[in-house]
Amino acid sequence: MQILGQMIPPKPFIGFTIVFWIIFVIDVVNAWSVLETVNTEMLNRQNDDLTPAQLEEERQIAEFTRYSMLGFYVIVAGFLVSVWSFITYRTSKIARWLYVGWVALGLAAFPFGLADLQKTSEFFLSIASVGLGCFAAFLLFRPTARAWFKAGGEPVGAEVFE
Repeated sequence: MQILGQMIPPKPFIGFTIVFWIIFVIDVVNAWSVLETVNTEMLNRQNDDLTPAQLEEERQIAEFTRYSMLGFYVIVAGFLVSVWSFITYRTSKIARWLYVGWVALGLAAFPFGLADLQKTSEFFLSIASVGLGCFAAFLLFRPTARAWFKAGGEPVGAEVFE
């Protein structure tokens, strides 16, 4: 079936899409929380030994750090949305493996990131993100998804979608 010239992906891709965007929202909320924590810590740092000029320099460094982190998050988000698009609409096997690699990287880095978490909410958001990421990767390897990738996004028999 086509809508506006695009093939409609099978149900696992609809599930993958829903899970992907839930993860995306969770990660945006978590990134915002981390940015606010870092910014608050850097801006509220009091040191009696610093002159007003040095305090101003510290504030500028804090702002630069915040915007650098924000820029990094935007670049990563753009990469992930591109990978999602290639998986869902172009049935790219390379993009599928890029996503699996990204999830594996997140899973491997998760224990090391726990030490830096400042809030309980960041902990639970991180667990949700990694868990849902693993589930989304699983959805890409279900039989219907494999058939969709094998067909290159072309129509396949109705039995695949049942």
